[in-house]
Amino acid sequence: MKLFRFMSKEEFRKLVNGEELENNKVHEGKTNSIGFCFMKDDICNNPEYAYEFLSGIVSKDICVKFETEIELKKGYGIYADPYGSFFSTITQIEYSITKYNNRDFKILEFAIPVSGLDDEEWEWSSDINNILNKLDEIEKKEKEREEHKKIELLKFKDLKEFLENMQEERKMEIKIKDKYYKCIANIDEIEKYEYNSPIILKMSIILN
Repeated sequence: MKLFRFMSKEEFRKLVNGEELENNKVHEGKTNSIGFCFMKDDICNNPEYAYEFLSGIVSKDICVKFETEIELKKGYGIYADPYGSFFSTITQIEYSITKYNNRDFKILEFAIPVSGLDDEEWEWSSDINNILNKLDEIEKKEKEREEHKKIELLKFKDLKEFLENMQEERKMEIKIKDKYYKCIANIDEIEKYEYNSPIILKMSIILN
């Protein structure tokens, strides 16, 4: 039987290195699959089509096609229909297993998934070294993006602190101005009082 599976870079590296992979996870959601999930590769359901309803659920690092004679658990999964209305769903046949390796599952070819919205063709290959180099390049770019994001976040943090300090200084400046204006207002009141006091009025009458 020919199957395909979406997986992470780490899983793929372990697979090509001949490791026995194990996964006993009982998946949440509308599925009865356990462990590693595969789908049958045929005309009705190919990886390019499946990626449209699996995107956001499976790893988007790499898709691998296999051929195996091992018996897997046949199950189902219910997913959002990528070409239907908002509440439309589709039910897909899935195959799952808790352990697998590259001896029982012969690797046929692999590709880095590309969304159909990007209008790009999937590049299928059987050259393991080539795909590993591509994955390394992608990983390097992802690290560079993360570093750039950290730098930008630090800049934002510094700017935020600067603006907060400016805001505090502005508040302090307003408080000082308020105190100053209150003080001026009090002086004016005192001057008015003193000018209109009986003593001052008597002196002004005498002088006049």
